[in-house]
Amino acid sequence: MITENEISLDKFVLLQTGEIAIDCGELIINSGPLGSCIAVVIIDPHKVIGGIAHVMSPGTNRYGFTENDCKYAEGAINTLVVKLMNYGSVKKNMKAFAIGAGNVLKSPNDIICVPIINSVCTCLKSLDIPVEKSVLGGQDRKSAILDLKNRQIRYTVGESPENIFYKF
Repeated sequence: MITENEISLDKFVLLQTGEIAIDCGELIINSGPLGSCIAVVIIDPHKVIGGIAHVMSPGTNRYGFTENDCKYAEGAINTLVVKLMNYGSVKKNMKAFAIGAGNVLKSPNDIICVPIINSVCTCLKSLDIPVEKSVLGGQDRKSAILDLKNRQIRYTVGESPENIFYKF
């Protein structure tokens, strides 16, 4: 039995690094915990379709292993955009959001967060998809939640409860 405030587990998707999920309003997609990774959320508010890519590394897959393409910013974002378009989204209506890239190990010599932020932003800019809002950097773990049924993107920082990040 499902009450109003419960979510059926078959309607909940928890992403791992390098995974992408697309939804048209039936699912709750959660990026999972994000350290230095970035959850790239792209929505088409006109078609009420969207998805999340859990991006682990900057740049592109230089090694040619196709199963690793979506771990890299370029492969993940390009794949997410193509999949959204295959489901009827229109690129000119897409809006992007970025959450993550925290130096959670508090390393004074962090070498991953800034390159992954730059890579994600460069890729989205090259596709002409504006970054509507982002919460990047810092030292806390984050997560992103896409809930198209309620037309929301929510997020967490550290141990905080879910907060509304964007409503459309």
